[in-house]
Amino acid sequence: MKIKAKEKRLLKRALSEWAESEFLSEQQRDQCEKSIEVAGFDWHRFAQYMLWAALLSLAISLVSLVLDDWLMALIKRIFNATELSKAAVSGGFGLSLLMGAKYFAKLSPRQRLTFETLIVISAMFLSTSAYFGIQSFYGELMIRPYVLLLVLLYAAMSYVFGSQILWSTTLVMLTVLFALNLSDVERGFLPSFATSVALRLVLLGGLVTVLSFWQTSHRTLGFQLISRHFSAVLALVALWVMSFTGLSEDTSLFGTLELWPWWVVAVGVAFMVLVAGLKCHDSVLSQVGILFVLLNIYTRFIELAWFHWSKTVFFAVLGLSLWAIGHFSERLWLIQSKPKARAETTNGRP
Repeated sequence: MKIKAKEKRLLKRALSEWAESEFLSEQQRDQCEKSIEVAGFDWHRFAQYMLWAALLSLAISLVSLVLDDWLMALIKRIFNATELSKAAVSGGFGLSLLMGAKYFAKLSPRQRLTFETLIVISAMFLSTSAYFGIQSFYGELMIRPYVLLLVLLYAAMSYVFGSQILWSTTLVMLTVLFALNLSDVERGFLPSFATSVALRLVLLGGLVTVLSFWQTSHRTLGFQLISRHFSAVLALVALWVMSFTGLSEDTSLFGTLELWPWWVVAVGVAFMVLVAGLKCHDSVLSQVGILFVLLNIYTRFIELAWFHWSKTVFFAVLGLSLWAIGHFSERLWLIQSKPKARAETTNGRP
C-alpha cells in the first residue's frame, strides 16, 4: 500500500497502539508495517494533466483552423482545396489515428490515458471532417445536422472504446442540440410549452437519468455516474432559471407570484437529489442537491428583500442565516463523529 509520508507515520503510530492494546499481535503489526510504502511523485496524475492540456491545445488549434479566415484563405491558395477534399484529408487523419490507437492499445494495454487521448484526438479530426463535409453538401454550415452528427459520432466512439471523455462530450453536444433555437416549422409542430429551452433541458436531464439505469454493461458501466451527475446538474440549473423566467423565458417576470410554482418545483427536485445522494452514498449528488436547495432559497430571498429592505438589515439577516446553516452543519458533523470518538475512547485513546 502506497501512502504519503505523513500518513505513514500516523498509520505506524496507530499500529503500535493497537499492538499495545493487544488488538494486533506483534507479527501482524510487523506484516502491516512492511506492506506500507511511501508514495513517490504521482506520475499518473501528472500524465493525466499533461494529456488534458494536450487535448485542450489541439482543440484550440482545430477551432482556430476553422475560424481563422486568413489561415483558411492561405491554405486555399496553397492547396486550392475544396471543402470535400478538406473533409477527406481530416477524415483520413482521424481514421489513421484511430487505427494507430487500436494498435497502441495492443502493444501497451496498461497505458489507458495515452490510448484515450489518441481516441479523443481522432474524434477531433473526424469532427473537423464532418464540418467540412456538411459545408460541401449544403453549401453552408447547417448547425443542427452538424451537432446531431457529432452526437452520433461521439456516442458511437465512446461506446466502442469505453471513453469517458467522449461520453461527457456526447452529453454536452446533446445539450447544445436541445438548446438550439427551433425553426418556424418545428414551432408549428410542437406544443407551446416545448418551445422553452429550459424545459427542454429539464426533459433531457430526465432522459439521461433514465438512460443511466440502463448503463450496466461492461462497456457503459463507467458512464453511469457521469450520466447521473450531468443530468442532475443540467435539470437543476434549468429549473433554477425557470424559477425566475418561467416558460416564456422573460426576465421581467422576476418577482411575480406567477413564478412561485416553478420555484417550489426547483426546490423540491433539488431536495430529491440531495436525499438520493445521501441514500446512495453519492457525495457529488448530495453536494449538488444541497447547493441548489440553498441557491433557490437565497435567490428568492434576494428577490424579496433586495429592493425593499435596507442594506444593513439585508446583510445582517443574510449573515445570520448563513451562520445558522454553518452551525447546524457542524452539529451534524459532530453527531456523525461521535461513534468514531467513542470507539477511540474504548480502545484506550485520549
